Amino acid sequence: MLDKEMYVKVLEREIIDSIADFLDKHNIDTSDFKDKATAIVNNGIFVQGGNIQANAIAVGAKAKAKAETNKKEK
Repeated sequence: MLDKEMYVKVLEREIIDSIADFLDKHNIDTSDFKDKATAIVNNGIFVQGGNIQANAIAVGAKAKAKAETNKKEK
């Protein structure tokens, strides 16, 4: 499944780059397009063969995460 997701992201990036190149060649400003395209491609986290160490992780639209520490009073 991870391989499938990786290949989909590669295809997305190639399609977006092709569209941006076409628009650039026709003197169309692509700065907003490129910003939104980057957000689309980067919308996700892939961990392959490793670990994530974090205090808090939030996933999804408008997700929020809060890390709490266990403090013992002396």
